Amino acid sequence: MEALTTLRMEINRLGFTPDEQVRLRRYFTKNVERIYVVVSFLSDYKTDDEKRGYLKSLISTPALTTLRTEINRPGFTPDERVRLRIYFTKNVEQIDVAVSFLSDYKTDDGKRGYLKSLISTPEQPIVGFSREPTGLQYMYLDNLEQWRK
Repeated sequence: MEALTTLRMEINRLGFTPDEQVRLRRYFTKNVERIYVVVSFLSDYKTDDEKRGYLKSLISTPALTTLRTEINRPGFTPDERVRLRIYFTKNVEQIDVAVSFLSDYKTDDGKRGYLKSLISTPEQPIVGFSREPTGLQYMYLDNLEQWRK
């Protein structure tokens, strides 16, 4: 019980957002057996930032971490970063899908182009992103050629 009290005090004290507090409480409700271990590890961290980072790591998904890393890479404007964050905040269910597609691209330019395509509109061409036509696009072009004849 002492470990739970310590954990509650730390979560309240460390300045988590209300959403993060809810997610941490949900995590520990599902993983009660980990409370004692987590509290014992908290004492290893000297600063509040380190403690907050450790607790946040418990509620972060690997896909979200990967996505954040990609968005923070050079090559995005500050506006594009904001728009990507807004996109994934509104489309949380797309995070795992996007990260799985990112692994298909071998270069940073390809990954950046893919992410930019998620926030571009048809009126806004994606600068510096070229991709080879897919099978579906070839089929469309073939049908278009037949229609023109």
